[in-house]
Amino acid sequence: MENLSTNWHTVRILQLAMGLILLGSYLFYMQDGITLAFGLILLIQAAFNISCITGACSVPQQRRQAKGQVKEEEVEYDEIV
Repeated sequence: MENLSTNWHTVRILQLAMGLILLGSYLFYMQDGITLAFGLILLIQAAFNISCITGACSVPQQRRQAKGQVKEEEVEYDEIV
């Protein structure tokens, strides 16, 4: 329940708005199942702060060492001639 009232960001507000627009479109203009499905999906994503089902679209958090410092990764560069 706490998830509904916290962490509202731009994408979550856009999901809510688009979900409401699609549901309004379904109710007043098009009686199409796809419009209803997409509207419900967007509303559920906005309500529960779910961006992707698999979580693959989120940015990974930085890897940290045991002491809480950011782990530096060594980058290899190849020279292109």
